[in-house]
Formats: sequence, C-alpha cells, structure tokens
Amino acid sequence: MKNKNTQSSPFVQGGLYNFKIYNTIVAVPSDIWSSITHDAMFMRIAYFKALENSKISGLQMRYVVVEKGGEPIAALQIQILNVADKDLNGVINLKEKGWLLNNLHNPLNQLMFKCGGERPNYLICCGSLLVSGEYGICVSGKETLFETGELLPEIVKSVKHSFPDASYCGCMVKDFFDNAPVDLVLNHQNYFELPMDPEMIFYVRDEWKSFQDYLASLSAKYRLKANNSLSRTAHLEKRFLSLKEIKEYVTQIMQLYDNVQKRAAIQLIKVSDSYFINLKKEMPEQFYLKAFFDEDKPVAFTSGFHVSGGHHEAHFIGIDYSLNTSLQLYQNILYSYIDDAIQMKSKHLYFGRTAMEIKTTVGAKAFPLHSYFRLENKVMNKMAKTILKHIPEQSWIPRNPFKE
Repeated sequence: MKNKNTQSSPFVQGGLYNFKIYNTIVAVPSDIWSSITHDAMFMRIAYFKALENSKISGLQMRYVVVEKGGEPIAALQIQILNVADKDLNGVINLKEKGWLLNNLHNPLNQLMFKCGGERPNYLICCGSLLVSGEYGICVSGKETLFETGELLPEIVKSVKHSFPDASYCGCMVKDFFDNAPVDLVLNHQNYFELPMDPEMIFYVRDEWKSFQDYLASLSAKYRLKANNSLSRTAHLEKRFLSLKEIKEYVTQIMQLYDNVQKRAAIQLIKVSDSYFINLKKEMPEQFYLKAFFDEDKPVAFTSGFHVSGGHHEAHFIGIDYSLNTSLQLYQNILYSYIDDAIQMKSKHLYFGRTAMEIKTTVGAKAFPLHSYFRLENKVMNKMAKTILKHIPEQSWIPRNPFKE
C-alpha cells in the first residue's frame, strides 16, 4: 500500500537522477535531510513541524530529495499557496489606499488571481514565502545547484499531479545570493528575474560586548538620534515571552502583527494564531518573541531566531501604529534586534528585505538576493519579461552611521 505522505517521482534522466516528493516533513528521512541542509535555519525539521502544525490558510508543503546515482545530492522545500483562498482576501493589497484603489481591490484580485473562487488557484514556490534567504534548494556542492535546476520542470510537474483539479497562476524560485549557477538554466525554462529588495544584513563587531559599545561606535549624529529614540520607550517594559505568555497574549500579538501586514503592497502569506506558539514549542532554544509593554498592554513586538555559531534572523514584528510616531517604535525595534544579537553573541543579524534606508541608519548593509518567476499564461509571461526589463531600480540612499 502506498504511503500517503510520500510520492516517488517516476522521473529518471539517463538512469542517473531520481527524486522523491514527501507531503510532510515527518515522512522525510531525517538523517538524509539534515546531512544536505546542514541545519539551515528555515530548512530545519523542527521549523517545518511548527509550520505544518500552524495550518496557515491556503498553504501546503512538499519536500523533495534529489538523488544522483542513488546518493542524495539536494533537498528542496516547495510551498504551494492557493492565492484564491478566501482567508487571504487578495494578493495585491489596495485597501486603505484611497477610494478608487479600495474599490478596485476585489475586482483586480479576482481577475488576476481568481480570489474568492471555488476552484483553487496555486502559486508554486521553490523557497519560502515567509522569509527571505537561501531556503529553497540546499545542495551537496555548487555544481549540484545547476543539475538540480535542470530537474525543476519535472519536479514541478510531479507536484502538479497531486492537485489535478486546480489551476495555476505561476511558479517562483527563490532566493539566491549567488545566482550564477541557476540564472542560465532558469532563463531557458522561461523564468524571468523579479526586481526584489536586497537582504539587509548587520554584522556584529567582535569588540561589541554590550549595546553601549555599539552606541559608542556611532558618529555623534547617529548616536544622538539613537539616544533620542531610546528615550521615547524608556518607560516601556521589554521582555522575552515564555510559551505560556505567548498563549496568554496571542490575541494582542496577532493584532499588532496584522497592523504591519495590512501595510504590505503584496500579501502572499498570513500566519495563523498558532504560528508563534508552535515555533516556541518546537524550537524553544532558537525562537524568541519579545514584547514591548505599556503597563500590561503590548504595543509592539519582535520575533527572531538565534543559533549557536552566530546566525541571527529577525522574523515578524508587530506595531501599534497609533504610537509609532510618538514612541518611534520601528526604530526601537531595530535597536532591540541589535541589542539582542550582541547579548546572544551573534556574528550577523539578518534583517530581511524592505525599509532598506532606515536599516542602513543603524548599520545594516544591502546584499542582492535573486528570485525568479514564471507565469502559467505564456502570453502574459512573455509580456511580463519585456515590461520588467524597463522598470528602473528603486532609488534609495545607503547611510553609514559609524565613526569611520
């Protein structure tokens, strides 16, 4: 009897390559998966358990192990998102952007993504729609990335076979700091590169033993700015929440999270109420959620991951925007991440995409991340490739807050 949690691909190329697709992370041989992914933060089995248990609306997972000559050489996470899901309520967010755009929100999303329809309409993503970074394809060697890229059409075809009654809007492959091994092969498969914001990375200096050391390294202008921002929240209590406290404050946490998500122009994922709870359950030593309290009311929060070896990831945040200007909450969130990274002896802090210029004012630097997309409609795909070539890059000014 066939295990419902795994489907073996019939694809074999020259008798050399084969791959297996698994419907749940618990079905994947853990030793094989870990040996290829090297416990990359968002490729960890514990993270996928938390993600699956959170049952995010419209999202399904597949896990792929590629073999060459019977030896595992690559591991892929595939996220399948139903962009027509009613709970998602549209991919392009035009709400609260004026009367005209607000009234175009539903018609435009129905036209482009069949939102609210009865039939699922899937976006297939090799990579993570929840985070930025190289969490789509893990390989045993650089040359293997090109080989795995050549297998993608058959992998995607096999994934589609498990959803026979669905339609598809497109396929995405993300993210790559060094896209040289995959650029040519993906272009041959009619993917085009998406214009995306860079990853903002903050490097923690060895001589910083405390947040005060960091402040001392800033130029007078930026140190004055930092102290002014920090003074705005001096009356707030900032503390890491236990699992019990996350459960206790989950309603307020999700409201603060929603406040931030509503401002995003593109809304692909909305995490469930149990997401942060499950992360704390499955990754108690790596995951944290830190809340900013005004008396007993949370007015902001940060969340992130820290692992031994110095890797630190900023994750979702939440803000009460009615207090953002007076308390400079967003700026204080950035300083809080830096403080935590120093205290946890991190080497580098990944701030994610967006808000590039303000992140450089605290010391982060921009590193390009490459992502690729292919629309299911061939005519639309060709048009998109042509149009995107003529879109200018977003203009912004990187800052240097340090003395040197």
